[in-house]
Amino acid sequence: MRCSPYLTRLLGASLLVAAACNGEVAEDDPGPLENVLCEAPITVSGTFTSSITPAPTAAMGCVPDGRWTITATVPSNNGCSSVDVAAQYVFDVVNLTPGSERPNRKVELMSPPAGAEVDGAIHAGGNGECLLGVDITTPAETAGQFKVVTLKAYIDAVDGGTRTIMASSESSFQLWKQHP
Repeated sequence: MRCSPYLTRLLGASLLVAAACNGEVAEDDPGPLENVLCEAPITVSGTFTSSITPAPTAAMGCVPDGRWTITATVPSNNGCSSVDVAAQYVFDVVNLTPGSERPNRKVELMSPPAGAEVDGAIHAGGNGECLLGVDITTPAETAGQFKVVTLKAYIDAVDGGTRTIMASSESSFQLWKQHP
């Protein structure tokens, strides 16, 4: 399978890219840097409320099932004329295969913007840490352009059903001159 540069950027330089793309990036796809018109950082915070009963313990490791409520702020527009970021994003994470050795989790954005494409995933970060990564792609006001909101956050493994969401420095808003 040949992967677009956008997928390669999302997955990063890792074994995942090599395995998923066989090391091939499509030549006819424009690279990410030449398509990003502007980029602004996003700061995230919030809460996680587990849907597991009884509440997960630190000894259980990464158990991300529940509601992730993320507050997003834009500290600087970094030259973007408009940074279209919601004040809050609410995600439900559900295990589609409960009791399975290999959970299959669905990340769903509650009340997505019109025309939104939402791509989210959960990963275990080690020591019980759960990492949430979501890209929300929507059409921009200018025909053919797209807005991409990337949110990355994590929770530590601590006892209790409600936890504080920790920020990742990789959350951002980007304006693309064509679909990523």
